[in-house]
Amino acid sequence: MEKILKIKQVDELTDEKFTLLFLNIIEHCPEATEAVVAKRPFFKVENLINSYWQYLDELDENGRINILKSHPDLGCKKDEIKLTNESQFEQVSAGIEKADKTDKEILQDYNKLYKEKFTFPFVICARQNMVKDILKAIKMRLKNSKIEEIKNGIEEVKKIGKLRIMDIVLSD
Repeated sequence: MEKILKIKQVDELTDEKFTLLFLNIIEHCPEATEAVVAKRPFFKVENLINSYWQYLDELDENGRINILKSHPDLGCKKDEIKLTNESQFEQVSAGIEKADKTDKEILQDYNKLYKEKFTFPFVICARQNMVKDILKAIKMRLKNSKIEEIKNGIEEVKKIGKLRIMDIVLSD
């Protein structure tokens, strides 16, 4: 993906253009972008990123769970759920689409177990992991408490969001 804007240009966008461009920094959460747009000017990319993190950090437990629930199961097909273009790109980059049948079945089984235990999908920054790493991580994280997984999931949302911002905005 080509970076298209300098932070100065981001600061100069209309609220509407900003919202459209940054809509899926946090998956299916326009409220985050609406909160962040009001914090302009950012002056630095780091300030833009931190504005999203502040939004996440200020959410209560139910708000964080809702953020996690907005993410798709890894390995789901675009027509099975509202899979954003960003999520589709990220899953492809992790090799999920090209994984062998066995790994796909294991991933589906782990996704099901994870959702049954925690009530939200397993979230990991797919762009920083390949299928085998994802399978190891979900297996390990299934041993955690719900509180630990809310924290882990939100930290992964932050990694995902940072990469999505860096796809749009040039570094300072």
